[in-house]
Amino acid sequence: MPPAVPRFSSAASSDQGFVRPNNEDRVYCDDDRGFFLVVDGMGGHEAGEQAAEIAVERIRGRLERQTGSAAQRLREAIALANNAIYEAARERSEEHTS
Repeated sequence: MPPAVPRFSSAASSDQGFVRPNNEDRVYCDDDRGFFLVVDGMGGHEAGEQAAEIAVERIRGRLERQTGSAAQRLREAIALANNAIYEAARERSEEHTS
């Protein structure tokens, strides 16, 4: 008989707080794979919610591809998210200076 695999059941909640009119935080829960992600939006920074959205999208996309170990996938996911956020910020900066 194979060893029992722990099953997770998750839930997430976030609150915008009293300072901002929108909630820039993002969460992602993958109970089947055991990945849980909380991205704190860049409150007060231009397009902070976009950075959080990009982070979740890139990290989730990489973690869902079952190549490499979990640790390798996590390192790559964070690097991909960082690079995508940096590129989006650079493009946005160029748009505002043109």
